[in-house]
Amino acid sequence: VNVVGGSFDENDATSSGGAICVYPSTLELKDVVFNGNEAPYGGAVGNNGATVNVTGSTQFKNNVASYRGGAIDITKSDDVTGRLTMTGGSFDGNSAPTGGAVYMRSGEAAFDGTAFNSNASTDANASNSREIGGGAAYVHSGAKLTLTNATLDSNTTKKYGGALQVNG
Repeated sequence: VNVVGGSFDENDATSSGGAICVYPSTLELKDVVFNGNEAPYGGAVGNNGATVNVTGSTQFKNNVASYRGGAIDITKSDDVTGRLTMTGGSFDGNSAPTGGAVYMRSGEAAFDGTAFNSNASTDANASNSREIGGGAAYVHSGAKLTLTNATLDSNTTKKYGGALQVNG
């Protein structure tokens, strides 16, 4: 699936991906705005074993997850791990109890020239105290995160890793 331009505003899901939930397949996003979307897992995008490529001036703004990954949740589906590459773009004002902008349960993500601004991990009382944090991103054991020329500014957490929390 290719999405070029446009916006996803104030969409809501009861499980994964407030705007888009993608299972093992490929999703291409270019110059798309995700604003004010909500879901328990991945306020804007739930990546469940898919390959997601994000380019251009794509923005993730003010998305909220009630459990993890304010903008994007990356996990696996049927032993297929999620992959994400993002060149440029930004994450601004996203929030979740853990992984304010991005939560990586497994898989790989690479961000090149991406800005993470004012995202927040909001829960200081989660049942698993090691999974509290990562204002910009939370990286679970076995997941791989690569940041190249990324900017992480004014991200916050109630517990561990204002910008990043790596657990494992």
